Amino acid sequence: VLFGETELPTPRPVPLPCGQRVVLVSAGNDHLLFVTASGGVWSMGRGSTGALGHGDVEDKSQPAQIDYLRDLYAVDASAAQEHSLVVTACGRLYSFGRAGSGQLGHGDLETRRQPVRVTGMRGAHIIGCS
Repeated sequence: VLFGETELPTPRPVPLPCGQRVVLVSAGNDHLLFVTASGGVWSMGRGSTGALGHGDVEDKSQPAQIDYLRDLYAVDASAAQEHSLVVTACGRLYSFGRAGSGQLGHGDLETRRQPVRVTGMRGAHIIGCS
């Protein structure tokens, strides 16, 4: 069940604009992340925690590209309970969403509504996230 919809008895397709080819899907509690073959990151679901990465708290019933990551080439993404992680081809880690326990990796408990690079890992080449 995604952000208050009634449960559907059969799966339904989730169309991406312009025929984007999805190479990775990650499902969190109330949101989904999609990585496309061109390295784009799209999200949909409940926006109240900031885990969609669009800079607001609006719900998205259809996938929307995360503008902040548009110029970066994503290779991995993980939708967690109330936050999200994205890894880029150059080995950088970005996080966004609720940080009630410090899970965003920025050394504080602040919610981020758009992707922010995790700087505590400078010098490390990140290859994946989960």
